[in-house]
Amino acid sequence: MLVVSRKKNEKILIADNIEITILELGGKRVRIGIRAPKEVVIHTHLKESPPGSIRSQLKLVRPPLDMTGT
Repeated sequence: MLVVSRKKNEKILIADNIEITILELGGKRVRIGIRAPKEVVIHTHLKESPPGSIRSQLKLVRPPLDMTGT
């Protein structure tokens, strides 16, 4: 994984045809703009982590809370 730092309005260029712009920084959120060719699929929300991703390999450190009251 490549980790980069950018300020507001700075850009990251990927493969000469995908441009990511930092639009806003605030609180715990970062708004980005993505300019890419129409044939590039951009997933903005993954319901499940893709197989083999770091997130899919993580294990819970503590069990989830029991919200049923039992």
